[in-house]
Amino acid sequence: AAADAGGWPASGGLCLTLGHTDENLMASAPKSMLIVAGHAIWDGKDWKGIEKSKFPDPEAMKRTIAQHVRDGCKMGVKRLYDVIAFSGGQTRKNLELTEAQGMANFAAYRNIEFPDDLLFESFARDSFENVFLSLLAFYHNYKAWPETIGVISMPHKSIRFMLMATGLHFDNFTFHGIGKVDPHEKNCLNEMINMGVVIDYKTKTIKDPLLRAPHFVSKRVGRTGPCYDNNQSDDENKNKDDKYLRCAASAYGDDRLVEQVINCDRQGGWRKLRWPWQP
Repeated sequence: AAADAGGWPASGGLCLTLGHTDENLMASAPKSMLIVAGHAIWDGKDWKGIEKSKFPDPEAMKRTIAQHVRDGCKMGVKRLYDVIAFSGGQTRKNLELTEAQGMANFAAYRNIEFPDDLLFESFARDSFENVFLSLLAFYHNYKAWPETIGVISMPHKSIRFMLMATGLHFDNFTFHGIGKVDPHEKNCLNEMINMGVVIDYKTKTIKDPLLRAPHFVSKRVGRTGPCYDNNQSDDENKNKDDKYLRCAASAYGDDRLVEQVINCDRQGGWRKLRWPWQP
C-alpha cells in the first residue's frame, strides 16, 4: 500500500467501478451505501490480527469475517445497496495492507463475485471511523451524500453503531449483525464497558456517540502506525489521533467535517453539530 511519510495510507478513497461508464455515474449518483467494517487483514493465506487472547475461538472469528465479505458482496450484486464500501486501515504492525484491501483480496482469492461499485475506505481504525470516513470517501467519489447507509459487523456491536448513527444525525441507517453472540464472551463483555462510556446511565442520556473519550482514543492510537504505541498521556494520544484524522481529511478533501469531529465536546457536544447529509 502506498503510504505517506508518517507510514499512513496516501489515498483512502479509491473507488472501483465495474460495469458502469463515467457518464452513467454522473447521470445517476448512487443513493445507498453498505459499509463492511474490517476486523482483521487477509495476507493472502490467513486473517491476521485475530489474537487468541481476545477471541476464545479464533477460527470461528475468521469464518465470521469471511462471511461478512461474502454477504457484503452478495448484497451489492443483488443491488440491495448501490455501493459497497470495504472499510479499515493499516491497523496491524508489520503488515502493509489495509483491512479494506485485505477484504477485497480475500474476495478475489475465493472467487467471490464483486458488486458493480466497490469503494475502498483505507483509514478507519474503529467503528466510528468505519462510518464517518466511509461517508467522506463516498462524497469524495460521487460528489453527493448517500441517502441510506447500512453496516455489516459483529452482532454485539449493534447498539454502538445505532448510537453512532444517532450521533451523526443519520436517520436512514440499518445494522446487519452477522455472527454468533455469546454474552459471556470477552468481546461482548468489553462492549458493555464501552457503552458505559458512550451512555450516561445516571442521567439516561447519550454522552459520547462519536467515541471521543480517552478510552476510545487510546484504542485508535494503538492501531496507528508506524509505532502502534498508546502508552502515552491522554493529551499525547489525542494529538496523535487528531494528526491521523487530519491525514484522512487531506485524502478525502473535507477538512471542515474532520475538524468538527476533532473539536467536539465529548460531554454531549454532538447534539450541536450539523452535518451536510441532514435534511
